[in-house]
Amino acid sequence: MKDKLATDETIETVLPHLSDPDGYVRRVFREMHTHEDIRDRLSVRIGVQGTGQKPYFRIVLDAVAGQEDRDDQIIGAFYDNGDPLKTSANTNSNWSTATTTYSGVRAILERWMNQRKQERSIRT
Repeated sequence: MKDKLATDETIETVLPHLSDPDGYVRRVFREMHTHEDIRDRLSVRIGVQGTGQKPYFRIVLDAVAGQEDRDDQIIGAFYDNGDPLKTSANTNSNWSTATTTYSGVRAILERWMNQRKQERSIRT
């Protein structure tokens, strides 16, 4: 476990440290997937104020890695459990400078599901 996250962390880099990796990635994907008309323009940033076990996440429209998000780009911000934060326009320094796209989150989820399927088949 990390003491503190780096400012450029992504879901991919914290995946091994998440307390519930499967549930976390599914929640992020679900929140992005509900925006059918714009989902291919969505990215997610993770909160970098903790240790990476349960990072908050923020969904952003047309995000650019390394650039701060404008308020009108922020679709929503969520606790690790998927509950909405009371405000999504928190200070940009609370969020990673790196992003993961909708297709990137989908790829992580698919890879994770395939890995679990292989592990189950080995046990049987």
